[in-house]
Amino acid sequence: MVNLVSPPGSAHNYGISPEILVRTVSFGAVPVEATIQLEQERAADGTPESILLRSSEVVLFRPGTNAVGVSRYYDSTLNQGLYVRVNSLEIDGRRISFAGACRTQEPARLRVRGKGYREDDPSVGNPLWESGHFTAGAGGLLEGTLEVGAFDGCRTTTGDDLAPLLTASISGPGNAVRIRVTGPTGCGPLGLPSGTTAPPGTTIEQWRDGGCTIPPAPDLPTTNE
Repeated sequence: MVNLVSPPGSAHNYGISPEILVRTVSFGAVPVEATIQLEQERAADGTPESILLRSSEVVLFRPGTNAVGVSRYYDSTLNQGLYVRVNSLEIDGRRISFAGACRTQEPARLRVRGKGYREDDPSVGNPLWESGHFTAGAGGLLEGTLEVGAFDGCRTTTGDDLAPLLTASISGPGNAVRIRVTGPTGCGPLGLPSGTTAPPGTTIEQWRDGGCTIPPAPDLPTTNE
């Protein structure tokens, strides 16, 4: 599971991304600059719905020992709904202020994938994003798309409704996303039970499926208070 750590001054410690600057052109000619944030969906009690990052690895143990030989990390995937909120807007150089919360009517769909690898592959970079690889334990690069729906609540302080303009400028499928994740993330190494070994002449495979909670879930200890 993954939870966004909210920037200082946010209403919640979790569930809100840092601000992201988006520059685009509306109707083929009008420059538009928007500052947006991604927001996790929330339960009735206000707790964010954790983002599920699917990640698997298989570990080969050295024969006759309980020591890890080499790990093979499989592709990681994330498919999640996130609201897109517009905090500020500039149209053709003119700054626009909103009277209320301007965000997508429905959660946008974030679909990203992290490329797996084998530890002894010499092409793997350090850090992992340099070669385009990813694992839940060490971070790396996630790439994919964000499908953004229609906006709502985007009325300015002068009474103009800019939701149609934002929908035309920002909404749509296929918006490219590249997420660089730093590590380590707190996922401990796999290992055989104490006092056991892999039989001589063989290897033992051990799977971990599901990844880790990055960062701690909202009900776990955190320094972000």
